[in-house]
Amino acid sequence: MLESQIQGSSPVRPLIQQFRPRSLHGARVVLNNMLQRLYGSSAPGHIRWETSFQGPPHNPTWHATAYIDDVDYGHGTANTKGEAYDKAAIQVLENLDRKRG
Repeated sequence: MLESQIQGSSPVRPLIQQFRPRSLHGARVVLNNMLQRLYGSSAPGHIRWETSFQGPPHNPTWHATAYIDDVDYGHGTANTKGEAYDKAAIQVLENLDRKRG
């Protein structure tokens, strides 16, 4: 399971520590880098995103959910699809950091 892979002195821990939760910039990149370190070239097969939107097409509210190994790790809601992804990535990193703690 993912939590067991980030315990102790994992090389992933510095990535989580360098992450700034108040900043959306780079959240998906940090998450992707973390998964690459854990899973190598098979990383894309370990993350799945689900997106949906509500409201009119000219003013949608997007919702994104991030699953790692089919476990729900984070959600994000925003006015753009990209920002919803970023908010979900932030929540994934925060949740992993708490579980590691």
